[in-house]
Amino acid sequence: MKKIALILLSMVVVTGIGYSVMKYQTKKKSPPATATYDKNGLKMEIRYSSPFKKGRLLFGEASGKALQPYGQYWRLGANEATSFETNQDIKIEGNLLKAGKYQLYAYPGKESWDLVLGSDWDRWGYKEPDKKNEVLRLKLNPNNNASFSESLVLTFDENAHLKIKWDRVELNVRIERIDP
Repeated sequence: MKKIALILLSMVVVTGIGYSVMKYQTKKKSPPATATYDKNGLKMEIRYSSPFKKGRLLFGEASGKALQPYGQYWRLGANEATSFETNQDIKIEGNLLKAGKYQLYAYPGKESWDLVLGSDWDRWGYKEPDKKNEVLRLKLNPNNNASFSESLVLTFDENAHLKIKWDRVELNVRIERIDP
């Protein structure tokens, strides 16, 4: 019995070490990044992992071997799910979003993107989330002729608007404070 327990314990330890090494290796290729906004009491934070283009076709048709095919779920980064947190109720593109922490993901398209905030933020991002956890879904038009960005970059501008940029694609998301 001791031998079986020792074998099981060894398997758990090896699995844990292997998982840690794998997680480190994937984060090395797509390093963690944070976008923050902190002005007049409104605090917002996005945590994501920032992959690099590395000469690949990023957005396009699945038949063209695009890394992110049009119309398919994208975790808006790499590794864990991208999280979006706000300390106050805000409006995103005119839609109410309550204070809290959310998963931020997208369904990119050539002419329009669906940008989604969901309640299931504490998860690995690879698998598409359950639609029942969607809190807000926005349809936005991308700028497909923006200046080039080798890595995925999410930032807030001075007006609290969110900018999502990768390759020559840029998405601008209007965010407004709700004054009490």
